[in-house]
Amino acid sequence: MFLASLFLLSLLLWGALVAWAWLGDRPNGSRVVGLVIGFVGVAALAWDKASFSGADPMSGLAVLACLTATLLYDIAASFTKKYLDGTPAMANAAGNRWATGGRQPRVAGARVDDAACANTRAQSLDRH
Repeated sequence: MFLASLFLLSLLLWGALVAWAWLGDRPNGSRVVGLVIGFVGVAALAWDKASFSGADPMSGLAVLACLTATLLYDIAASFTKKYLDGTPAMANAAGNRWATGGRQPRVAGARVDDAACANTRAQSLDRH
């Protein structure tokens, strides 16, 4: 869980690099130093926790999957900024919902949807 949290935080680092490369949003000197420190810190904390060999050879693939997911999320954010800037938030959310077929992401194999959440909230209110 530690690595997943760590790589989720790398989202901010990737976001700055993607915006720099794609949108031309060049960071100033102190931000570049912050990016370097951030990437070195993530690498230092994760270096001995994941490998492609040894006791758990799949941990290296899990690391790559987490980093790829955060990178793709930041690419999507930059795409939205470049091509959908000025689009009303509700239209953007509706398009996102339509594009995913109205399905919510799966969490631990179970579908999470509005009705289930509302039902859970109602049950928890009944208990109190």
